[in-house]
Amino acid sequence: MLILYKGLFNVFAAQWLAMLEGIFAILHFIVFIPFVAAMWAMAPEKQTARTALLTFQDNGTGWNNPGIAVLIGQISAIATLVGSDAAAHMAEEIQDAGVVVPRSMWWSFIANVPPTLIVLVTYCFCIGDTAVAIASPTGFPIYDVFSRMTPNASGALGFTFLLFILLVIITLSCQASASRQVFAFARDNALPGSRW
Repeated sequence: MLILYKGLFNVFAAQWLAMLEGIFAILHFIVFIPFVAAMWAMAPEKQTARTALLTFQDNGTGWNNPGIAVLIGQISAIATLVGSDAAAHMAEEIQDAGVVVPRSMWWSFIANVPPTLIVLVTYCFCIGDTAVAIASPTGFPIYDVFSRMTPNASGALGFTFLLFILLVIITLSCQASASRQVFAFARDNALPGSRW
């Protein structure tokens, strides 16, 4: 359903994308400090540094090689850093693109990596028992972690809702970027059915 919604948005409401990306940028930085502070302050149990940073578990992935499982798992996690390539999709529309685009990519990466690592390390320390989170009756391990951190369900729902809003907006941007790439390849006759 979300894929259909995002496709329809990018076809019929693309003019709102810049506004949504502005909202995302503001929320991205406004939510960061309270989110991290709440996890450190409210998580009922904290992992040891050895467990949080050096212990790797296979919680039912079925992969025989943990290295491959980590590499495949990073595909979804790296989405937080894909903003660095966004400027490349608009290179044709930018003056002095050979200088501006690489700088934009570099500064986007520099602005996003430190907060991403802080959230990741904080979450690794505050997640608690991963087996319990994965076996959550809600079906959403992240919600289970938040529900153990907050005294009531509305707090956990608030945390989850903020993450959901951020993810919806960023996936709208990712789909818009992908459609721009498809258009550019088709324009250059680099795809099957380019005329269509």
